[in-house]
Amino acid sequence: MKFEKGKSGNPSGRPKGTKNKASGKMAGYIAAIVENNLPQIQEDLDALEPQDRIRAIVSLMGYVIPKKQAINVQQSLDYEYEKLNELLKNAPDEVVDAIAEKVLALHEMNKNKGHEQ
Repeated sequence: MKFEKGKSGNPSGRPKGTKNKASGKMAGYIAAIVENNLPQIQEDLDALEPQDRIRAIVSLMGYVIPKKQAINVQQSLDYEYEKLNELLKNAPDEVVDAIAEKVLALHEMNKNKGHEQ
């Protein structure tokens, strides 16, 4: 059985981005260990040389601050086009016509602005 791109084999499954239960339990376990050892962790950090302390703090930040994903302009445009395509496919004809009229009006307005300068 082949699945369509972007469609789940189990549409009522776990929502995208939701961690599984094992990961959630492990994260809670690690958080408890860290929380129960905060004074020792602080003492250990204080014992480090300044540059080593900064390096340790920066490496720990990766576990607290979400990492940004690099996305190029083409990927962004492709994503927006895909979402627009889905919207147009599911929207009533009257809504599609209204969107098309609005886009054409904006295009005409921008074209006229270019001639004024």
